[in-house]
Amino acid sequence: MRGLYCQQNSAGEEISFVFLEKDNLPVARDNYVKVQVKACALSLIDKKLLSDMKMEKEFLPVGREVAGVVLEVGSKVSSFQPDDEVVGKLHFVYSMR
Repeated sequence: MRGLYCQQNSAGEEISFVFLEKDNLPVARDNYVKVQVKACALSLIDKKLLSDMKMEKEFLPVGREVAGVVLEVGSKVSSFQPDDEVVGKLHFVYSMR
């Protein structure tokens, strides 16, 4: 999976963006919806908030507002079916291993 990430630099430096490949996709769970993203919005990143929440990482994902098509749903998902067109805002959950 390829994603666009903001690379945090030293204080006072410009923010830079990089594309990163991520091989280990999360395992689909009962309440997950897997979406093929067709479009996303580049969101502002509140570095102060992330610092206050102790969530600082070298790379932060951007493009949290998405539109796409449902590929797969977990067994407990009843609101969506594969091939549904959806829009949404992703939770601030990420990992870069």
